[in-house]
Amino acid sequence: MKIGIVIPDRGDRPELLANCIRMMLAQTMSFEYLVLVDPSLVPVSDTYDITPRYKYGYNALTEIGDCDLIAFIENDDWYDPAYLETMVSEWNKAGQPDLFGTRYTIYYHLKLKKLFTMKHESRASAMNTFIKPGLTFPWSKDNDPFTDCWLWNLPQLSRALCTPDKIISVGIKHGVGKTGGNSHVNNLNRYIQDDSNMHWLKSVVDRPSFEFYASYLQ
Repeated sequence: MKIGIVIPDRGDRPELLANCIRMMLAQTMSFEYLVLVDPSLVPVSDTYDITPRYKYGYNALTEIGDCDLIAFIENDDWYDPAYLETMVSEWNKAGQPDLFGTRYTIYYHLKLKKLFTMKHESRASAMNTFIKPGLTFPWSKDNDPFTDCWLWNLPQLSRALCTPDKIISVGIKHGVGKTGGNSHVNNLNRYIQDDSNMHWLKSVVDRPSFEFYASYLQ
């Protein structure tokens, strides 16, 4: 089975991207293809451009022809070494739907040192979305920051969600560079679980990531 990864990079947070690449290379399940959608491929503007970046990566992996499943990977989020292996296993158990993801997302704000868990029973966050290549569907407008919501609302795509046995990903919020979605600089009242000593984060993420996050933005 050949896995493809799309990272919609804008070139505005190189330290986070470097940690993301390190995490992908440390995965227990190897991937065949990685499309790093950098500024030379999709022009950077002052508007949201996450949708054309994912579209570019999706089309590039579809054109290759032998990619079986595509993982959307956000360059600023944390992924467990067994992330790909766990999600592909659950995708197979679910009957290999067009769209697959997790039914909850944990968000951690590095500046606040607080976190919250968002439950969503009808979709997954972009950072946890897997999609089959070669599907025919319309994309949302280029300036739509909620690409994930659009995809998961498309009626023509089959979908399934899972709840992993352990935490395999954390959405990291920081406010650096252009960010899609919410909760980087707004909706901060959502963060209700305090982690001022960073003990929770240290207990969840791998050591290199924790050391990086602990020093980032300091």
